[in-house]
Parts: sequence; structure tokens; C-alpha cells
Amino acid sequence: GRVSALLSLGTTIVVGGDFTEVVDPSGHTFPAAHLAKYDTETGAFDTTWRPSADGSVLALAASGDTLFVGGTFASLNGNLKAANFGAVSLSTGASPAGFAGRVNREVDALTVAGSSVYVGGLLTKVTDASGARAVTYAAKLDVTTGAMDTRSQLSRPPIERMLRIHEELRRGAFSNCSKLAGI
Repeated sequence: GRVSALLSLGTTIVVGGDFTEVVDPSGHTFPAAHLAKYDTETGAFDTTWRPSADGSVLALAASGDTLFVGGTFASLNGNLKAANFGAVSLSTGASPAGFAGRVNREVDALTVAGSSVYVGGLLTKVTDASGARAVTYAAKLDVTTGAMDTRSQLSRPPIERMLRIHEELRRGAFSNCSKLAGI
């Protein structure tokens, strides 16, 4: 498998990617559906923490006990409404009740600032308890409810420029990145 996302939380490392199992230091293999949690003090994976994504996990962010997961998956913990983006408990792995934020396409970037989670990727629509809204590659959602902050629309040109830089980096065209970024 492949690891695409790492999130350090004190003595815990959350791992996301394109894998279906993990191997601990003693050589034992454990099932892990694209997500795993590793204890840096013991060197062991938490085999009781078992959230599951049915496709690649590309981005991780956390707020309190909530882990936000983004990627190219059709469901998170069996929930088809959590395609490409969702939330799970860092302590239990279960999906939190009441989190209604949904996106329509791939999520490549997540970050938390205060009471908001910023979601970035190829998304063009966000659906929450109030309905669906068009977005341009990024959105700001409430960390507890998943409600989209409609007052804070992220501007299109900087997001498009970041995506072009990201694509150039993926292709290894480093000299083009400085031109795109204006540096």
C-alpha cells in the first residue's frame, strides 16, 4: 500500500492512504481500511481503532476528538453520504452524529483553524443541513455540524493557482512552479 497522509497528535500518528493492512514492529499484520493509528511510545498500531474508507485517504486534520478525512473514497464507515470527505472519532473510530458536511468530489487538503475545517480539492458542491451550494475547489465548514460558512467564500484565482502549482509539482516540473506562484 501507499501512505498519502500523516497527522501527528502528541504521541499518536494517524496514517491515511491506499492500504488495507498494517504490520506492527513484531511482524503481525492487522486489517486497516485506508486509516490507521500508531502509538509512537509503544511502537504499536491501535488495533481496536477501526474506521474504514473504501478508497484512498489523501488528507487528514483534527479538532479535539474529531478526525477529518479527505480523499477519493465512496464511503466512510459505510456511510455513502461521506464520499470523499467525512469525520470519525479519534478515540472510537465511529462517525460522529450530527456532522452533515458533504462534498461532491476529491478532497486533497484539509486544515483546521479555530471552529472551522477548510476543505480543498476538486470539489464543486458542498451539501449540509441547509442544502447544496456551489463552491470553487474549497470551502469552510463548522467542525461540529459541518455547516458551510456562506459568508466566507474562498476566492477562485488563488485556489486555481495553488492547484496548478500542485499539478506541476506532481509532474516534477519544478521550474514551472516559480512562474505560476510569481516568485
